[in-house]
Amino acid sequence: MELNGLAVRLQGECQPSTCTQMTATEQWIFLCAAHKTPKECPAIDYTRHTLDGAACLLNSNKYFPSRVSIKESSVAKLGSVCRRVYRIFSHAYFHHRGIFDEFE
Repeated sequence: MELNGLAVRLQGECQPSTCTQMTATEQWIFLCAAHKTPKECPAIDYTRHTLDGAACLLNSNKYFPSRVSIKESSVAKLGSVCRRVYRIFSHAYFHHRGIFDEFE
């Protein structure tokens, strides 16, 4: 995924000691769904977990056996993945604007 390039750029500045939670604005703290029970993760870990999970899901023969059509039962999975990936962009935009602008 091309977003791995953003993750690589972020890791120099977005570290567990500086971005202890996945946030965009001060209003929301996002929980990481990569764990058995969703929990807080440092932003860079949330980013890695989300990108790994998205790649695994989208390449899953169980949920997406065809590259031409999508099973009705798999459509719901897409919204969840998109929402989590959007949070990566939001975090980068609000907390690492220079990296975000350079990546875009």
